[in-house]
Amino acid sequence: MANERTVAFDAASLNIGGHYAPLPEFDRTEAWKHVFGQCADIAICGLQEARVELLDIFKMHDHGHWLGDVTDIGLACPILYDRKRFEVLDAQSTWLSEKQRQGRSFDDPAQRSVTALVLRELETQERVLVGNTQLGYMPQAIRRSMPMMLDFMRRLASRHSVERQILMGDFNMNVAQLWHPRRWRTMQAIRNTFASRYAYKLLLRDGFEDAATIATANGWTRGRGRMWTFNHWTDSPPFPWSNGGEFDLDYMLSKGLQAIMHTRIDIMYGGKPASDHHGIRTQYRITVQS
Repeated sequence: MANERTVAFDAASLNIGGHYAPLPEFDRTEAWKHVFGQCADIAICGLQEARVELLDIFKMHDHGHWLGDVTDIGLACPILYDRKRFEVLDAQSTWLSEKQRQGRSFDDPAQRSVTALVLRELETQERVLVGNTQLGYMPQAIRRSMPMMLDFMRRLASRHSVERQILMGDFNMNVAQLWHPRRWRTMQAIRNTFASRYAYKLLLRDGFEDAATIATANGWTRGRGRMWTFNHWTDSPPFPWSNGGEFDLDYMLSKGLQAIMHTRIDIMYGGKPASDHHGIRTQYRITVQS
């Protein structure tokens, strides 16, 4: 009779707000040292808007990292991994929007990329493909980027015969329709909603499962209670009319892995947010027959 062997590990996604922060420079560095100190037990961590010069903070822990592509303003979406738990088989990245775009439109003006690692879990020898990104916030960017990212993940999974995958990041997707006191803001939210629902359906059709749809430690689920993550540098939902829904922008999805728990990481330091996003954390389980 075959025996089952189970291994659990935690994965997290953190947008560290590298492009701007109201905190003074010294306080920001100390804040992120504090945050990473709290997250030292996380086996896999994807960062968004990570400034390259902050990589020294990552080196304080026993984690390796893959930086991926770096934008013209020095931001990246690196993936950190626990070298005691995983080894790297391949490291790739690709641009979703390679050039800065000029002018105002429904497209995103910023450079965007997706970073990926093929990892081997050392105890079970199972392979896990991890993707990390920050998608554009405009409707056209969401519609364009999601098929490109899924195609990139499929090609890597096929190349390495990987069935277990994690896709995480700040997707800037709002799947719950919103209203706004200002009419033009409401129209913008509706356009984003339709684009987000389109992209979200593509993820589900591709076989990804959203960790936020499972029961969590504090009772929040996506679309019911809504675990808002975008804080706009406040310690509460920034706009009361949004009901928190507009600001549930960070995602953790997977294939071939069982999500046991999903929760939010409140990124606070000295009573102030260290980023304009709170993080998310999911515990995954790998079960193999031996």
